[in-house]
Amino acid sequence: MIFKFWEKQKELPTKKLLLRKLIRKVDIPEVDKTLMLEAIWTVSDDRLESFYDWVVHFIETLELKEIDEIEKTNFVSIDGMTIKEANKKRRDINSFNFLLTNI
Repeated sequence: MIFKFWEKQKELPTKKLLLRKLIRKVDIPEVDKTLMLEAIWTVSDDRLESFYDWVVHFIETLELKEIDEIEKTNFVSIDGMTIKEANKKRRDINSFNFLLTNI
């Protein structure tokens, strides 16, 4: 799971790099991106650690929610989906995991 990779990071420069890359990829207004990127360099290390921990927790929650949803629906509802819907869902999950993996 990707959150485990994020969780293992101990060096502050690495955490800053991961946060910057994530913020650049997220679909939010450019003004907000700019403010968040600037904040990474200006906030105290304690605040940055707290924000990083929050992001790790968010990623973990998101991944666990997806896994739960897949386990609940299992193959019964996959049969009920069209091939196009099943492929789109698989692409969405894979693209999010790919995004987090490449950060």
